Amino acid sequence: MRPEARVQTAIELLDQVFAGQPAEQTLTTWARKNRYAGSKDRAAVRDLVFEGLRNKRSFAALAGAQKPTGRNVMIGACLAKGQALDEIFGQEGYGPRALEPHEIPESLSSETLSEGARWNLPDEIVPFWERRFGEKSEDVARLFGKRAPLGLRVNIRRSDVALAQNSLAKEGIETTVVSGAPTALLVLSSPQKVNQSEAYRNGLIEIQDVASQMAGDLVSIDKNDKVLDLCAGAGGKALALAARLDAKIFIHDISEKRLAETESRAKRAGVQFTKCAPEAYRAFAPFDHVVVDAPCSGSGTWRRGPDSKWQFNFDILETYRETQVELLDQAASISGKSITYMTCSVFLEENEYQIAAFEQRHPNWRCLNQKFFVPTDQNDGLFCAVLRLTN
Repeated sequence: MRPEARVQTAIELLDQVFAGQPAEQTLTTWARKNRYAGSKDRAAVRDLVFEGLRNKRSFAALAGAQKPTGRNVMIGACLAKGQALDEIFGQEGYGPRALEPHEIPESLSSETLSEGARWNLPDEIVPFWERRFGEKSEDVARLFGKRAPLGLRVNIRRSDVALAQNSLAKEGIETTVVSGAPTALLVLSSPQKVNQSEAYRNGLIEIQDVASQMAGDLVSIDKNDKVLDLCAGAGGKALALAARLDAKIFIHDISEKRLAETESRAKRAGVQFTKCAPEAYRAFAPFDHVVVDAPCSGSGTWRRGPDSKWQFNFDILETYRETQVELLDQAASISGKSITYMTCSVFLEENEYQIAAFEQRHPNWRCLNQKFFVPTDQNDGLFCAVLRLTN
């Protein structure tokens, strides 16, 4: 595919996403229906679509439009890169049609744009964003306009950092170590190869964000403790805990579908844990430690799923907050020693405020440590708090 054909494809796919179709599903369906598109074409179209999603307000504004469409977002994307529009629009073949007179943007100063438009956020989120990031608000927002980093966790049950790096390098996957995260690697090249790499297939590595690994290192669990991962999902945090701790680990999730891959992942990683059917974990209570990786807005990961950012509203936030309260109270009822609470949210309302409210509801519990991991070019945004029963 020529560059202009890739842009036209991205325009059509973005219009489907803006109409309500999930981005991943839209891209998968397109790839299946267009087998002629090679791997480089699919990767290029995917990059265009996700770049457009992450930056849809600012790109549309650059094109002089109020309401984003696939076409004006791609016009803005070209302008943001300093690419001549006539190199893409109006070329013969399968590219987008020539610009209409009203589509030729006038010179636009960012000073005239709202913060939401400059930062690619819904306007109602801006106060929450500023409350968290303060003077760094715009820097973090601009960071979220770029592709998310890919972090790997070296499985110390199977490997060490040097061995894992060497194995990946043999397949053209360049990585670097991360300061402050002893088992973390950051992928620098060929991220699309990781899932098929020998290191991944043999359990030397797992895909896990660097902040998530750092948060896991805050968890203090004694040998032979009985640990429950209450919202285990696909089991990523349980795998990380099992790799470094000699503890009895139980995993649970209200969705059995989300737990479906945990057994094969544990076998590949060389670790063991006990899977509990929904609500069946109560038969094993009390636990020494309960991990609550709570459902949340996912705002710390919006680089990865930017369509979620544009679907977000306060009703959704309130629903998550109610669920978080229920899970924390539930954890307190079954833990005899400690709780770790985590979210991949940047909002104080889902993090520090929840911990303060929990301590008020449960005066016999005290927060020993809490940390917010600011999003960087190495990691997502993530919050972690460790709570201890005092009597």
